[in-house]
Amino acid sequence: MDRHNRLAGHYREMVARKQIFFLTGRRLDRQRWRSGCVRLLAGLCGVVTIPAWAMEAGEILRAVDQAMAAPAQEMALRIVNRLVEQEESPVVMIMAKKGGDRLMAMVVAPEPLKGMTIVRNGAEVWSRAPGKDVEARAEGLAKSFFGAGVFNNEDILHLDFQQEYQPALAREDPTNWYLELTPKAGWVPYARLSLVVDKEFKLPRSVTQYGPGNVLIKTIQYAQMQRFGDGPMRPSLLESANPLNPGYVSTLRYGDVQVRAAPEALFSRAALTKIGGYFLREK
Repeated sequence: MDRHNRLAGHYREMVARKQIFFLTGRRLDRQRWRSGCVRLLAGLCGVVTIPAWAMEAGEILRAVDQAMAAPAQEMALRIVNRLVEQEESPVVMIMAKKGGDRLMAMVVAPEPLKGMTIVRNGAEVWSRAPGKDVEARAEGLAKSFFGAGVFNNEDILHLDFQQEYQPALAREDPTNWYLELTPKAGWVPYARLSLVVDKEFKLPRSVTQYGPGNVLIKTIQYAQMQRFGDGPMRPSLLESANPLNPGYVSTLRYGDVQVRAAPEALFSRAALTKIGGYFLREK
């Protein structure tokens, strides 16, 4: 009987130890599980917050260029200059862009400019008026082919931002990024740009242009979001006032934006006489 009692007691002790070990192991597993959940939730929170707040300046600028234009597209532009109540005849152009650093265009109105063709490849800009050739290079970017107006050739014949500028992120808030852009090359007519970018759409809200000595040249506002065809929403209107000439306002409106790749051969000075035929072809 004593031997039986000792065996029974030893068995109960072993069972108790196993129960304690099992329960302790379960507690340890629960702790590990809870710790893993905490790490997982922290990781998920990081995934949600990091992209909105940790994009680098170069990534932001590339996103802006991609949102504003397809790699190859055609569009119509309508430029209007007005001083107080007096409005000049609008300039209407058809333009094709390719690769972010090349474009060609033809003016279809007003009558004195009708038929002018233009090609831009990086720093080099050429134009041809019907019956004569006029060449313009880097120094022409700060001027305009179209006479008086707030917009110049750099604004109208706009390349992708990343082609011409090096960005730095100055600051940000929950709604916008604020980029400071400095020229990569000497042909750019501005000393720097201040670009405000909408975080939700990756689109510009405004760009302020400065000359040497931090002299304010102008601010361009982007407005009237619109969807062209199957493309994304993007601003269809650019508006700017001239700080040196109060009351003088210029607007640039985009229309009929289509994804279409023009022939490579047309983006050259030699093709200035052929651009009109391309744009006026039957589509």
